[in-house]
Amino acid sequence: MERFTYVTFFILSCVLVCFQVHRVLNYPTEVIVFEVANCLEALAAAVSRVCQTMAAANLPHNLLIADRGHRVFLYPNVFSQRAARGIIDEDILDTQIGPAVFEISGHMLIKTRDLYENISHQMCCRILREASVCETMLEGIINLALDTVDELPHHPCPCRFCSTKHCVDDLVGHEMTKD
Repeated sequence: MERFTYVTFFILSCVLVCFQVHRVLNYPTEVIVFEVANCLEALAAAVSRVCQTMAAANLPHNLLIADRGHRVFLYPNVFSQRAARGIIDEDILDTQIGPAVFEISGHMLIKTRDLYENISHQMCCRILREASVCETMLEGIINLALDTVDELPHHPCPCRFCSTKHCVDDLVGHEMTKD
C-alpha cells in the first residue's frame, strides 16, 4: 500500500503527547491529516472543533479515521456545491460518481460495466479534483486546524488511552516546532 506524502505544519511534541497536523501532497484532492501518538481525547477535541467550524460555514467535508483512531484524514469536499452551481464538466457528471470519503480515499465506486472497463486514472483524478477546495480555502482550514491546538482542554486528560496525566499548559513550554 502506497503511503501519502505529507508536509507537516505543526508538531506539538514532548514526553507526554505528540500532536501533528499534516497536508497531503501530490494527491488530486486536498487532504489534512491529524495525528496523535498517545492521547485520543486531544485528537478528538481538535478534529471536532475544525469540523464544527466547517459545518457552521456550510463547508462539506468527510472524515476517515484510521490507525485505531490515532490518525484522522479530513477531506474538505465541495463536489456537490460545484455540481449545484453547474460548474462541473458533463463527462464527469455522467460517471455518476459523487466523491465522498470512500472515493476520495481511493476506492472508486463504478456503477456501470462500460465505465468500469473504460475509466482512466486521469478521469479518476479529474473527479477528485472537482471535490477539492481552492488554495485560499485550504489555507483557512489549515490555520483553523493549527488554532485548535491552542484551544485544547487545559485540564488533566481524561483519555483512558493515555499512560500519564498531562495538560496542554504543561506541554506548551516543552519542545514545540512548526515546520
